[in-house]
Parts: sequence; C-alpha cells; structure tokens
Amino acid sequence: KLAKTKAVQNSVLATGDWYRFEAPEEGIYKITREFLTDLEINAGNVDPRTVKIYNNGGYYLPWTVNETRPEDLVENAIIVSGVADGSFDSNDFILFYGRGVDFWEFDNIPDDIRRKKHFYSKKNYYWLTFGGTTGKRMTSQNSSSGTPVVTQTTTRAFKFQDNDNQNLIGSGLLYVDDDYSTSSQTKTYIHTLEGLISSSEIKYAFQFVNGSTKNNSLTIDENGTRIYTRSIPGSPTLYQDYRYGQLTYGTANYSGTLADNRSALKFSFTPSTISDKGHLDYIEIEYQKNLKSKVNGIPLVFYSTPVNGLIKFETNAFNDSNFEVYNVTEFSNAQKVNVQKNGGGFDFTSSGNLDEVSKYIAIHNNDLKTPQNGEKITNQNIRGFAQGAQYIIISPKEFKEQAERLSNYRVNEAQLKTTSFIAYTNQIYNEFSGGSLDPTAIRDFIKYAYDNWEIQPEYVLLFGDGDWDYFDILGKSQNFVPSFQTQESIFELESYPFDDFYSRISGDDNKADIGIGRLNAASLEDAELVVDKIINYETKLDKGVWRSKITLLADDGLAGTTNGRIDDDGNTHTRQSENLSDDYIPKSFERNKIYLSNYQTINTGLGRRKPDCNTAIIEAINNGTLIFNYIGHGNPDVWAHEIVFDRSISIPQLRNDELFFLTAATCDFGKYDDPNVQSATEEMILKEDGGMIGGMSAVRPVFSGDNAALNNVFYSYLLGETDSLGYPVTLGSAYMKLKQLRTGGQFGNDMKFHLFGDPILRLNVPKLPVEITSVNDKSSNDTVNVKALSEVKIEGKVKDISKNDSNYEGEGIISVFDSEKIIHLDDINYNMVDQGGVIFRGRVSVENGQFSTSFTVPKDISYENKNGKIVAYFFNNEIDGVGYTDNIIVGGTDSSKTNDGKGPEIEILYDDETQSSYLVNPNFKLRVKLFDETGLNTTGTGIGHKLEAILNDDEQNAIDLTNFFIGDLNSGGKSGEVNYNFSALEPGEYKIKVNAWDVYNNFSSQENYFTVVDDNDLIIREVYNYPNPFSSNTYFTFQHNLNEPINVRIKIYTIAGRIIKEIESFNIEDKFVKIEWNGKDEDNNKIGNGTYLYKLIVETPSSDYKENILGKMAVIR
Repeated sequence: KLAKTKAVQNSVLATGDWYRFEAPEEGIYKITREFLTDLEINAGNVDPRTVKIYNNGGYYLPWTVNETRPEDLVENAIIVSGVADGSFDSNDFILFYGRGVDFWEFDNIPDDIRRKKHFYSKKNYYWLTFGGTTGKRMTSQNSSSGTPVVTQTTTRAFKFQDNDNQNLIGSGLLYVDDDYSTSSQTKTYIHTLEGLISSSEIKYAFQFVNGSTKNNSLTIDENGTRIYTRSIPGSPTLYQDYRYGQLTYGTANYSGTLADNRSALKFSFTPSTISDKGHLDYIEIEYQKNLKSKVNGIPLVFYSTPVNGLIKFETNAFNDSNFEVYNVTEFSNAQKVNVQKNGGGFDFTSSGNLDEVSKYIAIHNNDLKTPQNGEKITNQNIRGFAQGAQYIIISPKEFKEQAERLSNYRVNEAQLKTTSFIAYTNQIYNEFSGGSLDPTAIRDFIKYAYDNWEIQPEYVLLFGDGDWDYFDILGKSQNFVPSFQTQESIFELESYPFDDFYSRISGDDNKADIGIGRLNAASLEDAELVVDKIINYETKLDKGVWRSKITLLADDGLAGTTNGRIDDDGNTHTRQSENLSDDYIPKSFERNKIYLSNYQTINTGLGRRKPDCNTAIIEAINNGTLIFNYIGHGNPDVWAHEIVFDRSISIPQLRNDELFFLTAATCDFGKYDDPNVQSATEEMILKEDGGMIGGMSAVRPVFSGDNAALNNVFYSYLLGETDSLGYPVTLGSAYMKLKQLRTGGQFGNDMKFHLFGDPILRLNVPKLPVEITSVNDKSSNDTVNVKALSEVKIEGKVKDISKNDSNYEGEGIISVFDSEKIIHLDDINYNMVDQGGVIFRGRVSVENGQFSTSFTVPKDISYENKNGKIVAYFFNNEIDGVGYTDNIIVGGTDSSKTNDGKGPEIEILYDDETQSSYLVNPNFKLRVKLFDETGLNTTGTGIGHKLEAILNDDEQNAIDLTNFFIGDLNSGGKSGEVNYNFSALEPGEYKIKVNAWDVYNNFSSQENYFTVVDDNDLIIREVYNYPNPFSSNTYFTFQHNLNEPINVRIKIYTIAGRIIKEIESFNIEDKFVKIEWNGKDEDNNKIGNGTYLYKLIVETPSSDYKENILGKMAVIR
C-alpha cells in the first residue's frame, strides 16, 4: 500500500475573491485595469502587491495513483507593474506566462522535447485573486559570465496539426481528423515554417489509421518530393469483427528547399476496396529555425542546446527594442531574462546541461496576449472538509436539488442512516485539475477523502450520465459525471469506459477499495425520477413473495453465423444458469427459470423467434421478481438472436411496481457512454412506471466464461453475506468485493461490468430468519411424507435479526412446492432442474412470532416421491423475513377423504366490481376470487387441470394463472385470489372465461365480458340513473377508463332548461362510479312528477381530460 496523500487543510479557493479565465495559446499574457473592470473588479481597491495568479500547467492528471500531482491550485510567478503606491492604477498591468492544453516541452522520460496534449479538455484555466499576502513574482535570470561552449543562433522549432473531429468507434481517447476513401484519396496540408534554415533537415511524425482488414498504400510528398512510401497494415484477422483497422505511427524527413518556407505535405491513401477508409490522426513537424529571422508579430519560442557549459544565444528577431525575453521552462516559475539588446536583437548567456533543455519566449510588447472568457468563481473548500462521511455523492451542479434530497434522505430518513457528503464536479475540477474537465480529478478527490477524512468513505455514487465525447464533437455530450476511457480506440474489445478506475485509490494492485455505482441521469427530471425510485423502493410497504423470487433467463445454443454456418454454443448458457442456481443462490429463494431451449421456436422471415419466451419475460417482471438474471448473447438493445427481449417493444410493456435488480451476463447491455442513445439498462432504470432499481451490466463485448465466473462471485457476496447488523449487504459492498477478486479476464472482461444504481442501497431481500419448526407435528429436521388429498399442518417461528425468538406480529405467505422436475432440453441435449409446481400458496397470520396453517394437498401432484420444498415468507409494515425446509417427500395418496363433487366458486373482478362490458385500459389487472370447501387445486401440473383464463374462446392460447394465485389469510387453501396483469391488449370487446379445479379435480367455469379502450383519452360508458322512473332516490352510475382520480358534477334541469340541482363529488378513484340523489332541489324541496334532464360532467383535477354527457329521467310519486 502507498502512503496516504499529504493533507491540505484548506483549498486556496476557500477565501478571498477569485476569478477564472482562459489562455488558449502559448505566450505572455497581459491583464490591464480595463480587463479587471470587465470582471466587475473595483481595481482601485486592489493592492497590486497582493495579486496572485494560479494555474496547474494544462496537463491531464497522471492515471496511476502514485505519481506526483499538484496538491491544489499552483501559484505562478508573475510580473505586476505599479506596486509602489499600493493601488492598481490605469497604467498598471499584470504579465504572466500562459499556454493552452497542446504545447511542447522537455520531458525527462524520453529525454527530449515532446508535445503534451490534454486528453479531456480544450481549456487551460488561470485563476486571479488578490488581498492578503504578497504574491509570487518572477525572478530575473541574469546573463552568465564566462566563455560559452556554444553560440546558439538556431533552435529546434515545432509545428503540429491535430484536429479532433471524430472518434472512430465511439470509445477510447483517439480522435482523428480527415477521412480518406476511394473518392477522396489525396489531401494536402500547408504549414508555414517561420525562420526555416534553407536545406536543413525537416523531420515529420504522424499517425494514420488504415480502416481496413487489408494492407493499403500510403505515400507522403513534401513540396513534390516523395518522402514516405509504405504499405501500411490493416487490422489483424483475429477478432476481426471487433477491429476498426490498424493505427500506424510513421516518420519521414526532407532536406530540400521550401519556397516561402511553406510546407505542403500531400498524403495519398490508396484503398483496396470501396469500403476501406483512411484517417489522419496528427502531423508533427520539427525543423531548424534561424534565431535571426524576423518573427513578425508572433512570439519567438526557442530551446537551449543540451550541452554542459555556457550557451550564448544571439538573435535579431525584432524591428525595435520594445521586447522582453522570458525563461518558461517551468510553467509556474517563469523568469524574466535580462538580455543585452542591440536594436531589434539581443544576446545573453546561460548555463546549459546535457540532460536538460530550457525553453524561452521572446515577445514584442505590442504582441502580448489578452486572457479570454473571464468569470467570477464562488468560494469553495472541499479539500478542507475533514469530518468525512461514509457516503459520497458526486454530482453536477445542475442536479444540486436532487443530490441534496437524496443526501438528506440517507442522513435523516432512511431506515439505516448514514453520513453523507456531496461533491460537485465543477468543484472537484477546480481544486484537483485546475478547473479543466478531467475524470482523474474525480478519482483523486475520492483518494484524498479516503486518505484524510476522519470518517473514511465506503460508497461513492456517480450521480449523472457520462460518455466518451469529452470535446462534444457530436454536440450531444452528457458528461455530467464523465466516464474514464481506456486509451485503446481501434480495437473494441480493449476499448471501454470503466468506473472501477474511480474506486482504485489505495495501492497499485488494481483492486477496488470503495463501493462505487452510477445513476445515469441525463437531466434534472431524470435525477428526480431516480431519487423517487430509490426512496420508494426502500420505504414502500407492498411486500410480497416477489422479494424472495429470482428469475433466471438463459440463451439457447444457436447463435449467429460465421461464413454462412450457424454458430452453436451448445448448453453453455443453460449450464451456467443452472450452476448459478444450484451453487450461489440460497435455497430460500424461489426460482423462475426461463430457458430459451424450453420454448418453441417459430421460424419467420426475420429469423428464429420464441414469442412464448418473450411473453414469459414480461410476465416475470410485471408480476414481481427481486432479481432478473440473463446469461447469453446480447447488445445494447436486445437479448438473444431470437430477440426474446427488444427494448423498443419490451420496455414499454413493463408495468412492474416491484422494481427489479438486473444482472446481465451479456454484451453491451449497459453501454452507457454513447451520447447518441441510451442503453436498455439506462432506459429501464430511468423508466417512470416500473423498470429497474439498478443492475450490473457490461458496457462492451464480453466473454461467456469470464461472465459466468464474475456473476457467480457477485451472487455469492450479494446473497450469501450479511453485514455486521445482520442485514443484507449493500450493492456497493458486494460490487467492491467482486472487483477485489475479479480484476482481469480476457481483454479486461471484468472491468467492463459496471454497477448501475445507488451503491449504498440494499436489495429488498427478506431480512429476518424464519424457521419451519414442524410439518404434521414432526420436526422439520425429519423427513415428512406429503400425500395427495392428505391434510398438511405447518408450524414455525419468525426470528429476530440475531436469530433469537421474537414477538413478531404480521402475516405471511406459505408456499409448498411439489418435487423438483427434470426437464430434458432436446436441442442442447441437457437436463435442467425446474422448481416443482405450487401445491399450496396461502396467507397466514403470525402472532408473537408464531405461525401455523393447514391445507389439503391436491390430487394433481407429481407422485415422484422426491423432495419438495416449503418456503415461508413473512412481513409487516417494518420488516420481512423468509425461511424454508426441503425435508418433505411428495408422493402417494390419502384415500380416507370424501369428495363433495362440487367445483370451485369463481368471481371475476375489475376494480373491485363485477361488471359486464367493463371498461379497461390495454394494461390492466384482472382479479379472480376463488373458493372451494375442500380446497383449491393450484398445482398447474395435472393435464387439463390448470387454473387458467381464456380470451375470446382461444383455448389454444389459454393463460396459465397458477403462479398468480395467493390464498386468503388463514383460509387453508380454500379461498384466494388471482392477480394477473394484462399487457398491451388491442382495443375492442373481449370475452373472458376462467376455469378452476378443486383438490379432487372437480371443475368450474365462469364467463364475463370487458372492453379495452385507449388510455390516451377519457371515455365514459354505461351512463344510467336507476331506478328510472323513481319516486324518492335514484343512483347515477357510469364507467370510465382513466387510471387517475376524477371530479364529477351532475346538473339537473327542468324540461324547459331551468337548473334545479347541482351535485358535486371530487377525487373519485373508482372506475365504476355510483352517486346517489334524494330527488330534492337546491332548496331541499322534493321535485314534482315529470320528466327531467341531467348533464354529467366528468373532469380530471388537472383538467387534462373532460367529457359531458346528457341524460333523461322521470319522477313518479
């Protein structure tokens, strides 16, 4: 481990007045009184002796944590005129050395002059403040005395062209310039090489991308002379589908003459095919410059010769002596050089060093530059926060309101409260990267907090979307909290963002040290939505068996095609899912297995499809599941080549109040860094009416074996561990431990998986242990035989969090499962183990920690004489729990029971009322109430004995309602209710028939009718008053279709049109509305016999929808 960073008690930005501006290009900059006035600074109150300028050099921050970096803003040496009188007068000014984010300087590592380029920002910021202590001033460099070993009248000079116009694969850090193709094979680039020494050697360096699998010819001509000819390589054939091409670095030289010192580089790229592309990345030019040539309005930049001894510089670059010379070797310690001027020339002598190169700028005082885009900056001091917090929210300032709301909830309202600190990205950049956007600044801030806070942070939430487009070249960037990209930009398998970078803050072991997650809010509305979802998820009371259910989806063997041959993965994905189910998911969880190989294939014009599998996925989500796991092929939009999940079709069908957590062991499903489009993972997290609470998905292509290994480890931590309080671990804790153990994989496979969600959130895993103490009065440690038609008695206890007896009060759902089923999957020649059918699922009370229930086993069991399972889930308003036993053998028959010969009673419900032709929306909940004295058959295993619904007599597509049935409280399986969510039904009239069976397989059926109407408008139907005619009271009734409250007014008129009564009722939530009237007018007098008119006015409180309907009625007394 590395030593902790050196703490800085306070940032320099904590106090005083601060102003920020840009210096876009290299030179000496001048700040005048006028510039200060434009910044709304009262220059008369500025003591020039206290003026200070800060800047961090324009570098991007080092990626490794152990490299040296600025500990705060760095004060730069400056010149301030007019300090003697202590006031900033009209002729006073400030001079400082400034440069942009692309510049040349001596680098000790290659021991040469190199170009420095910022990977993330085009802006280098400078900071001005005043007051307090005296500022840092430039010192003078005097000419050395002695005999020089070199008289230098020339210098190395540099030019470059590096236009960041496009990112070839939407990933990584490489941005290229011009495109070459069959229709555009040649381009010429012009550069003026000021002061070029004629016929001296010119050196060129360039990078070029050959966007092809084939070698292609690249030639370069300078001023008509061929200086480079190569067949540059195309991409290797291995993993060719993931390679854009091949990057070539090349060099060339030229020693001929250039008219007017004008370089004309002609690049010629000859594609082999029409699809081949070429792309210029950059050109760098080095040449010998004559120091005695005139500079004509531009700064003269020159470098010392690397020699041991004195160097004498001689030049005649200016037309007069109104110039100055500066040593700018160190950006923060510029010096003014005292030179001997001779008209427009000068000379001075300086010490040289064989291992160092000094950099100088000579500039005419008329050519001094002016800073740009000045602004006042509010004081800040995140470096000075010492108390610390367990939970950090890193947010853009645009999301301040919602970041504060989430923080306040975590600190004051959450069940398990914590300490919290919000760091805004602009503040982080200001104090850690000199104000420039740099994702490493975020990592450095996290490390700073981790090393120095009294309360060491454990979780970091990246509260905002990020992408690869740091320079916003597409005009769509949403880099609220930027991604950190790998440097690779051509080979997709090694080019990806990874948020793990932000969590690797202690040591150089490439392991996570903190739990980190991202919520990809791209607007304030998104931010509000995700905070709403987090708070609702943790505080809502609608507990249920979904909290102990995990859905496992596995791809089949058939994949894509290679050279016209269908690829076959065999049983890989199913086997991996079975391994996860058997070894890493606790047995207390109910498994819902959706394996593609277990579904019928339909061959269509668009390819293989499995529509029943699509339906099963949507039903599994809409009916509630704690976790949804997918293993198989995918991309940002779909799962499997059969497209069993299609974001454009499937996500709009999700209506799940019970938000699920997704683990997607597939390619690209979490590709969040594309500024053009959201990934499906993001879309489901940002879905308003349902979707996900979080997920772990990959951002790029990944590999099956590594995926499975990583997934297994994650589940072992997520579901196999508890924290010190006995509660389920947080997402961030499980993810951090995963990323401590899994740090590699093929092509960085493990780093491509990201945690999408709040890292301090705990999944709604049942928290309390439940013990099933006995079955049929025998200890649950003993094996008990459960026979068909026998009565089974189950008893147990709900324990406290420490597994001690408790006085728990609440209710629960007992689920008894038949023997596990072995299903042979023919197309992959593999046996899957599926959960047995539900023999019984009923609600039961728990009092003083004890519960007991009895039920009759249906006749339709498997008779396998193998182990079944009992799962007991309990809940109240505060906490829930779960337990199980699998010490039951299901088989045999109890012949002592008597069959009453009657089938179940069935009642079909919509919005708590039974109404023929009831109005419903395309997505609605069907409720079916059932009762049978002997007990209901809900196993779903008997041939023809399923609890099912049939629409419009389509028995071939009957809807299995078995898994949607829950018995009534303490009914012992004799009564209960089905809740089934229909999705995306077409508008129209429907007939529904429900079939049900009792434990003896006695049959009943019930029919009803409903009407599906569009939910984009208010529709009123079945408007009546009854009785009509009436003598004393009547009821106005109607049905509507909206899923929101309505206000109702009823105006009653005489036949002549005079209003005699107005009835109002507000915020009615029922869809079947019934309003009583006593037949009296506004004066409370009974109205006389006759015919009357009424006007029904229905309106939503928001006035978005409104409808009027007229009716007629009669009074006969």
